[in-house]
Amino acid sequence: MKIIRNILMICFSLLIYHPLYGKCSNLQIGKMVKMGLSEEEITEVCGKPTIKSEDKPKPVVEEPKPVVEEPKPVEEDLKISDESERPYQAQIILLSSLGSGISLFYNFKNDIGFGVDSQNISASFSGTSYTHNVESNLNFSTTYLSARYYLLEIMPSFFIQGGYISRSWTIETIGTDRTITSRVSKIETKYPNNALNAGFGWNWMSNQGVSGGIHFISIVGDGPTHTYSIASGSTFDKASYETLIDENVPNSTLHLNLGYNFNF
Repeated sequence: MKIIRNILMICFSLLIYHPLYGKCSNLQIGKMVKMGLSEEEITEVCGKPTIKSEDKPKPVVEEPKPVVEEPKPVEEDLKISDESERPYQAQIILLSSLGSGISLFYNFKNDIGFGVDSQNISASFSGTSYTHNVESNLNFSTTYLSARYYLLEIMPSFFIQGGYISRSWTIETIGTDRTITSRVSKIETKYPNNALNAGFGWNWMSNQGVSGGIHFISIVGDGPTHTYSIASGSTFDKASYETLIDENVPNSTLHLNLGYNFNF
């Protein structure tokens, strides 16, 4: 019986192969079990059991990470975004045909700002003609209440502006007769208190907050009224005087500003 068993074992080892139990299939292993072969004898014929393919560890496949798109800048981000971080602006009006002063603005949104400019200029002139000694005094005080709109994405520093003007502009001229000092003539020129402003400009700001600007502002308002008090016996060319005033008093101004932007 042992010889027959050995012969069968040799035959099985030569004729059968299956990867699940060495060289033997489940059917073949079942037949050997029915014949009474032990586990050691089956292992001797078929070899050691192999791991089933479904029991083998599967390779870890990393799933592709989702692509997160960065948000595209919206229109407000393309316009003077630095000023939105430093919305308060204080600048000095260094140069202007209507005098020096101060400019205060608040950047309400990236493209909209509100503010006030205030400037003053005064001047005096004295001279002598053949018949008269003449003295003139000029005092101009101007306050602008304005709104600015930055409208171009490709030029974020460029703006247009408009608003209200409160002004106190007066020119007083006194002429004294050289031969009769009691003979005095007086001319007073006064502009309306209310006017409008419209203009455009450029306003820049560095990363440190230092800012500057060039602003062109047109003053829209009525012309002046003239009050004449001419001494008897004196002559005065009113038309020439009024033409001289219209030609020399500006109805527009160019501001050169320098200052700083900040946040509380």
